[in-house]
Amino acid sequence: MRLLSSKVFGYLYGSLTNQPMADINLIDAFERIPVRIFPDLRDGSRFAAEEIASLIRYKQSRYEKCVLGLATGSTPKTLYAELV
Repeated sequence: MRLLSSKVFGYLYGSLTNQPMADINLIDAFERIPVRIFPDLRDGSRFAAEEIASLIRYKQSRYEKCVLGLATGSTPKTLYAELV
């Protein structure tokens, strides 16, 4: 999947709707995903592991299943090491 920049999106949207680009408001056009930036890989992995572990404990306390979709490859190795 390829993402478009807001400038390209605005141009394409404007050409499809016959609106000049200046009239197009893209403020709500994209999802707002919360982002946290950490100083290093370990801090970010530790935070993510704590969030995942907290969710698992919460679900267990309510006798509910916790289904996780976890990534493969070398990118999440540090996260998984924190979980173990």
